[in-house]
Amino acid sequence: MCWVKQFVFGCLLSGFVSAVNAQSTPARISVDEDCHGTLTFLAIFATLPCSLVADPGPGGRASAMTYLLLGPPALVAGDLLLLEPITGAVSDVLRFNPAGTGGDPGYLASLVFYSDISDGVDALADTGFPTLLYTNALSLVESGPEAGPNGQFGYTPTADQPGFVPSFSVTYSFLSDAAGTAVAEPTPLMLITAALAALAISGWRGRAHSCGSSCSRVRYTFPPMSSANSRFMCA
Repeated sequence: MCWVKQFVFGCLLSGFVSAVNAQSTPARISVDEDCHGTLTFLAIFATLPCSLVADPGPGGRASAMTYLLLGPPALVAGDLLLLEPITGAVSDVLRFNPAGTGGDPGYLASLVFYSDISDGVDALADTGFPTLLYTNALSLVESGPEAGPNGQFGYTPTADQPGFVPSFSVTYSFLSDAAGTAVAEPTPLMLITAALAALAISGWRGRAHSCGSSCSRVRYTFPPMSSANSRFMCA
């Protein structure tokens, strides 16, 4: 279902969304190195838009694989470093950029996936690492066999850790190798319930009021990160 229809439907039924209590509401975000990502919220799957765009975070690259996080109410900025279990070398950098990063009011909350290129380039995330890191950085050791699948499965940040979303218990899974094997693709049943996904994303955004006639056109800059694109969403 196109984004316009999703947002309009979310506005029409936002009265239902207002009944959702967001206190410690669980959510799961799963991503890999090839732009396959999903958000699971209230038992509904939504695909995360993904593209190669400039990273406005510290030392960010001009072209980095970036997932749009579909408007969480807030996001703690920072870098999560995934380390090789034997050597301790950095394998991946998962960067959390909140809305407005770099002083751009049109920038939307995003997850940037950087992967090591020392063993070759075979995935979209293989762009090398940013030249600087956020001061808020956390390191975790990868799990899984070297041949894959491996990565970090089950990272649930607490307050002030990179990727934390206030009032939600978000669990992230990052697939480093064997891309595409651990990120769920929509089933026919999921496609049938696309309208419910719009409701879930509305709750994820924390829009707990009725839109009524307040649905308005706003800048929606992904992809690409340009002011030329816009979509309908709850104001």
